[in-house]
Amino acid sequence: MIDKKRLFRSPISAPPENFKSGIPWLDSLDEEGSDTDNSVYEIPESIEESLSNVCGEALSPCTRPVNSASHLSDTLHYVPSDPSFIDKRMIDLPEPDAFSLSSINRSKSDSVLLNKRKSEDYRGKAITEFRQNYQNKIRRPQKNAPFQETKLRHQVSQNDSNQNDDTEDDEIDAPFLSLKSLRFPESVSDDDESSSLGNFEALDPNDWWSMLDKSGEEKARSHTLSTLFGLDYHRESYDSSHPKSGSHPSVLSDDSWKAPESWAINLPSEVTKKRESFSARVFAHPSHEENSKPFFLRVYRDDRTSVSFSCPMNIKTSDIIQRLARLFFLPFSANFYLLLVQFKTERVLLPHEQPCIIFQKLLTYFGCDQNSEDEMTEEDNYSVARLVFTTMDIGADVLRKMSEKKFSQHLDIRRSNLEVIPIKFYPHAHELLSLNISSNLSLGLPIDFMERCVNLKNLDMSHNLRPPRGKSLSTLRQLEVLNVSRNDIYELDPVIFSGRSRSTLKEFYCSLNKLLFLPYSIRYLTHLTVLDLSYNNFVTFPLIVTELTSLEVLNFSHNNLYRICSEVNRLGNLKELYLQSNDLSGQLTQQMGSLRKLEIIDLRFNSLSNIGALSECPNLKEIRASYNIISHHEFPCSSATYIDFSHCPLTILELPNKGFSSLVYLDASHAKLVTIKESMMQSLVNLETLNMSYNHFVQIPDTISNLKNLKFLYCTNCEISYVSPELGKLSKLTLLDLHANNIKVFPEEVWQISALKMVNLSSNILEKIKLPMAGTKQSTRSVSQLKIMRTLSGSPISNTSSSEYIYPSVEELILVDNRLGDDCFKPISFFKEIRILNLSYNYLTEIPNTFFENFSHLNHVFLSGNKLSNISITRDSRVSLESLYVNGNRISSFPKNETLSQSLRFLDLGNNNLQSLAVSRSNENTQNISPKLESLDLSGNSWFQFPKHDDSKVTRSNFNRLKVLSVFDVNAEIPVDNTDILNRVVHRSSPIDDGLKCGISGYLSRINPVISTVELILKNFIYPHWSLYCIFDSDIGAGHYNRVLKFAYENIASCLAEELSTCGSSSEQVRNALRKGFLKLNKKLGNTIYHDLETVAEYKEKNESLPKSDKGYYMDETCMDIGVSIALIYIRDTRAFVANVGTSMSLMSTRNDSEPTLLSNVHDTLNKREIRRVIDSAGLISGRIKSTTTRAIGRLSQFPGVQAVPHVNVQPLSELNEFIVLANKEFWNVMSKRIVIDIVRTNRHSMLLASTKLRDYAIAYGAKNNTIVMVLDLSVLFETNSAYAMKVHKDEEDSTQAEGNEGVPFSSQNLPDDSSLARMNREVSPPHGSIAMVFTDIKNSTLLWERHPVAMRSAIKTHNTIMRRQLRATGGYEVKTEGDAFMVCFQTVPAALLWSFSVQLQMLSADWPNEIVESVQGRTVLGPKNEVLYRGLSVRIGVNYGVTVSELDPITRRMDYYGPMVNRTSRVASVADGGQIAVSADVVTVLNRLESDAMSSERSARYSMEIRALKQVGYIIHSIGEFKLKGLETPENISLVFPLQLEGRLERLIKNRNAEGANEKRKSQEESSTRSRSNSLRPILARIGESKFNDENQYARSSLSSVRSRSPTGSSSGYEGNIFEEYQYQRLFEICERLEDRVATLHGYPEPPESDPGLAAPVNIAEEYALFYRLTLRIENTIYCVGQMLGHT
Repeated sequence: MIDKKRLFRSPISAPPENFKSGIPWLDSLDEEGSDTDNSVYEIPESIEESLSNVCGEALSPCTRPVNSASHLSDTLHYVPSDPSFIDKRMIDLPEPDAFSLSSINRSKSDSVLLNKRKSEDYRGKAITEFRQNYQNKIRRPQKNAPFQETKLRHQVSQNDSNQNDDTEDDEIDAPFLSLKSLRFPESVSDDDESSSLGNFEALDPNDWWSMLDKSGEEKARSHTLSTLFGLDYHRESYDSSHPKSGSHPSVLSDDSWKAPESWAINLPSEVTKKRESFSARVFAHPSHEENSKPFFLRVYRDDRTSVSFSCPMNIKTSDIIQRLARLFFLPFSANFYLLLVQFKTERVLLPHEQPCIIFQKLLTYFGCDQNSEDEMTEEDNYSVARLVFTTMDIGADVLRKMSEKKFSQHLDIRRSNLEVIPIKFYPHAHELLSLNISSNLSLGLPIDFMERCVNLKNLDMSHNLRPPRGKSLSTLRQLEVLNVSRNDIYELDPVIFSGRSRSTLKEFYCSLNKLLFLPYSIRYLTHLTVLDLSYNNFVTFPLIVTELTSLEVLNFSHNNLYRICSEVNRLGNLKELYLQSNDLSGQLTQQMGSLRKLEIIDLRFNSLSNIGALSECPNLKEIRASYNIISHHEFPCSSATYIDFSHCPLTILELPNKGFSSLVYLDASHAKLVTIKESMMQSLVNLETLNMSYNHFVQIPDTISNLKNLKFLYCTNCEISYVSPELGKLSKLTLLDLHANNIKVFPEEVWQISALKMVNLSSNILEKIKLPMAGTKQSTRSVSQLKIMRTLSGSPISNTSSSEYIYPSVEELILVDNRLGDDCFKPISFFKEIRILNLSYNYLTEIPNTFFENFSHLNHVFLSGNKLSNISITRDSRVSLESLYVNGNRISSFPKNETLSQSLRFLDLGNNNLQSLAVSRSNENTQNISPKLESLDLSGNSWFQFPKHDDSKVTRSNFNRLKVLSVFDVNAEIPVDNTDILNRVVHRSSPIDDGLKCGISGYLSRINPVISTVELILKNFIYPHWSLYCIFDSDIGAGHYNRVLKFAYENIASCLAEELSTCGSSSEQVRNALRKGFLKLNKKLGNTIYHDLETVAEYKEKNESLPKSDKGYYMDETCMDIGVSIALIYIRDTRAFVANVGTSMSLMSTRNDSEPTLLSNVHDTLNKREIRRVIDSAGLISGRIKSTTTRAIGRLSQFPGVQAVPHVNVQPLSELNEFIVLANKEFWNVMSKRIVIDIVRTNRHSMLLASTKLRDYAIAYGAKNNTIVMVLDLSVLFETNSAYAMKVHKDEEDSTQAEGNEGVPFSSQNLPDDSSLARMNREVSPPHGSIAMVFTDIKNSTLLWERHPVAMRSAIKTHNTIMRRQLRATGGYEVKTEGDAFMVCFQTVPAALLWSFSVQLQMLSADWPNEIVESVQGRTVLGPKNEVLYRGLSVRIGVNYGVTVSELDPITRRMDYYGPMVNRTSRVASVADGGQIAVSADVVTVLNRLESDAMSSERSARYSMEIRALKQVGYIIHSIGEFKLKGLETPENISLVFPLQLEGRLERLIKNRNAEGANEKRKSQEESSTRSRSNSLRPILARIGESKFNDENQYARSSLSSVRSRSPTGSSSGYEGNIFEEYQYQRLFEICERLEDRVATLHGYPEPPESDPGLAAPVNIAEEYALFYRLTLRIENTIYCVGQMLGHT
């Protein structure tokens, strides 16, 4: 008999909805009755003969049939392809009581097979078990598990078919060799509606399976499959590569076969079991509320058409597919899938997933507002993510993607968008050593494939956004490395660590997930050495980790850990521990010292104050502890070679060692150090790199000579004024960076170091360069040396040859912003090896003609900001310059040198008097523009013209060859094309005069000269008087990567205009429009990349050439990794909207304020909020291009980690706002914000000159990559509304001069020996006439000096810097200082108050040492609105106004002031408490007249601006009454003045006074009886005998308590005691009363007298002494009484 076979489908793991099988008759089957789940397809008897010899399984690529079929292809060859042979029939099962296998509609072959097996008694057993199971199901009914769609897919190769030995069968099977896949479509239903169990005949086989319970599931399934479908498989065939021989196993055997998981045969009972498998606990991940509100969903098809419809938010994928099938009039939906496409990644949505919620979440991560229906349904959202309704042959799709992929032992199939493991890899699975399937969002690993990977050691499953299945991973036997990072895991499956690989796993990576805890089974990983749990949500250190004693590397960085458990000492083998960016605080646990093998520890970005426990780790090599609050470190680290304490408020740093330290690298920059102990310097003999920048050093001590191996020394921004000559003994020193200090004399011994290659002494106060004599010792200076020193100072040279001087080996000499004159060229000419020379912003007037003849290696020269009139480079010069920067001089002609013209690549001639630039013509052999020239700056040459005889075509061709051309403020027409990012950038002025005055300057890196920065200026943007100013900074500058920059540059204006033109005028509406504009630009970029990639792929497939794009270029896949940082200023009315994404920043300067106002946020990995956002979105911030930026336009491959949502700041503008500076990251990395505003203020008459100077300073301070800076002048906005605006500028220019006067010797100029102050506006002349005098003092300074002497040294420097910088900004004159007290004066009262307000506000935000902030006197005090009221040093200020006597001090050469007005000011200051500003009555009178003074035409414009500034700041005057000031007869009415920002201080003062009054009254009432006992000593003294008590009634006038409770204004007497402080009387009075009360109680007088006159308040100086005497006398009497009672004499 012919054995008829019923075919059962076997789909892949986690497949799409449906796909086409490739068989015509099978794909055309009607899916009628889609609402029912009981449709089964069977092969009719008409084709039974064709299947007569079929006994193989033909269902899996990894199993073999047991019977005579020799190969997989033997089975598939008999499947017909003609639809006429197939009928569709239903199978009705009988009632359970009448159940019989013989009653099932089956063929003759089934009956014959059944008769053969009747000899075995399994049939009755199966029926009995089924009836029992069915009855159990009836007793406890449950919903039918949804019948999951199953699929059968096979790939059959031609080689497989050749292995069949039966040639006759091959001839019969010939028509069917093209079969690739086989499936039977069935209806998809994912509902949970219950079915009736009453009528068993109505159930299909699937429902019958669903009623099987767990106990009999395996056996019943075996029986059912075997009986209904005639399948005959054995479980052992999984691992068998050849068919088994011997007797045929029984169909109903307990050892019956089970389908491999790769077939994805999901029986209903198995679906229920899967649902009961591991899932994260409820509290492990956030719960999602049921949301059934309507959502407008858009779905696309393969032909790019779309359909939109409204559906519930929680609709499932299966329901959407059915709805789409009806919308597209499809007869069935079985072959269709719903794909989620994100840029270049695809994922098949499973039937139970909720696409609307997923889509909404992705758009929210992108930056869209989920509450805005318009943003959620915009047409261009498909660039972010799109849902595609498509059909797909998965087998053919895998073959297409993997057609060129060859198998290797190290298989890498990442980012392939695979749905299944390619079938051709199955036979070689046992050869795999490493497998990378990352970034395949729809790919799962079936168990049967993993079982075959018996040698797999390395498995990478990262970025699949799905939790790994523990069951499949547990089958791996030799796995050593497992990576499951970025899979949105809330809780790990415990089965992962309890399988076969638990004894072999060595490295486990699980970063960028959402873990809160670890499973207990992780303790089984006894050989684990590397555990990476970074970027998760751990709050506590998991104790289970401490049981992994074999760990060597542990990474818990970027979590929320607040402490380290004490059990960490169990990790005895730990070598590397990473804990950066957590919430660790306080002291590091002492048990850390027990980690004897620890070598590297990273504690950056925490709040630790003490890490002394690490001193016990004997093998610790590397300590990274930057960005903590460590103030003291005095612990030994004898074995450490690398220590980083940067950005810690260190005041004491000592590394005690018994011998020499092994330290090689030490970074203590951005700290509070004032000195380094000599003992520490003596032990650091092996140190090679020392960074002490941004500290408070004043000298480099002699002990520096102990660092014999030092190679790199950084001490910038440290206020160093003395450099020890012992520095010259460091023979290995290679780099010396001492810029931004106060060095006036640099030791000549340093130039003798032969290894020294780079010296940076920029921003000091050097006046000369001294070179030592050749052949002399470093420690002595001969007469010849002194002669040379005199020569360098300007004395004539006599009998001196050049051989007497040494030749320094320095190759890079940077001396920007010093006080060097022309005499510096002589010593510099001996630097024969120099390659880079930077002498910008000195006082150079003429370069010697033969100067450049001394150098043969000089390539880069910077001479900007001097007073040079020409550049003399003779023909004999051997120099071959590549860079020449001479902007800001007086050059009128370009040097004509043939060698120079041929070698120049970067030329800056801006801000000169250049009138023409010779350009070669075709008939000339020489030219002044080098053919290698890449950057040319002609900006600021307002007289520049092109000669008429020049050939315009040649000129245009020369200019178009440049990469960067700057022609700002050039009136001539420049023959050059506009900016084309891919070829050139042209900086030119806007043709529209309206808008802000601006200056732009850029630097094209000589290391990588590729365009990556550009600016955009649009005046009259959208409407008149609106303007837009942008800067762009690309992540990388290399070739076609600039296409993203070009796209952003060309499209940002249109995207912003589209949103801004339709939004309202409110600040919130404009803010939202800017956000939407940035998102629109990013979407447009995604659409363009997506479209270009499809176009390129389409033409490549056709082998046709690409047509020319409308853009002029095509995007490629590399553009997915490139991002652009943007910072823009949108001026609208009198508001500035500042928006930025990325690392470009902007700041604003305000008049009378020495500190800038930041307008932008930096979006990088240093921002903890950004890191939390990245973790929550399961994103990534670094791809092929390494970057730390978390927001940018582009970087689409890192979505959703990188988004384009800008930070938008709304800044109201006024006359007080001076300018705004925008710059890219490279600029801000080297420039401090204070230096930026100082430079711009001294050059605010020209924004172009200011921007150029900022760029030059950035180059001098270490900028290596492309730099761009833009400066906007805000004063123009208010010139039309302010009649006195121009007068303000004139007054300021007259009163401040940045440079010395011409004709006056430089040495005679009165410049301070502080480079930072000298860089600011010059100090005003001493005020005269009626002036405002100000005294300041630090509260509790004596106590702070006593308790924190080292910290106070640093705090005083910070205090003095704030005082002096603010004096320069406000226009004050520093008279003198005494200790920590300042005496300053101003010409006007408003200026004095503005300075006082600014000082009080800056004290709150100053960077104080940690000891000061944690002390009682300097702790932070918050106000009622949670604002900071007090923090750090507290300064009291007194202000008075009047006429003084002034006289020039002959010693200090500064004006000094005398007279009663000065004395009264000192007394007024003593009345104020810390943080208060006390003013006299004269100051209040002036303030009351400000309205009339502001309108007076007699006042200067500067004074009017001060009044307006004072009113804008706002202030409150609070009178505290009259005070009898010490030494003055006339009482003074004192008032306190507070700025509005510190109004909380006044509220706190009033509240405290009221509370003290209430407490005093209550205390007086409660203790009245006790206090009246004071007079009860009189009878005691009378009984004892000799009484020393004097009658007090003669002094009684009013009680002291009544005096204390009386307000100062309510005092009737004209005398206020000031011989002794009030608290001294209070203390004596309380002691006296306490003693008397105790004595009276002990002596038996518990009840007080009825009346007590108390103490009298003094009314004159005599009574004040009498009061003090009486209190002392009472204490003596009390002591006498006690002595008498105790029997003492």
